[in-house]
Amino acid sequence: MLVRLEKRSYVAAHAAAVVHLGFGDVERSLDLLETAVEQRSMWIVWLKMDPLYDALGASPRFAALLAKIGLPA
Repeated sequence: MLVRLEKRSYVAAHAAAVVHLGFGDVERSLDLLETAVEQRSMWIVWLKMDPLYDALGASPRFAALLAKIGLPA
């Protein structure tokens, strides 16, 4: 459903990342968060604070993403 929606209209990368994370697809979620960083999404500043992203805490990719945007791991 999300893939079809993305073909018809804009879906923010950070929002799609949360959906994929909810389905347990950590790697796709991280891919989308990296896209959100590249797009300079204003929601990225909440990565460290929002409990939606807690499942990513143990991922080295997540730590690297936080470092890239200047947030402590």
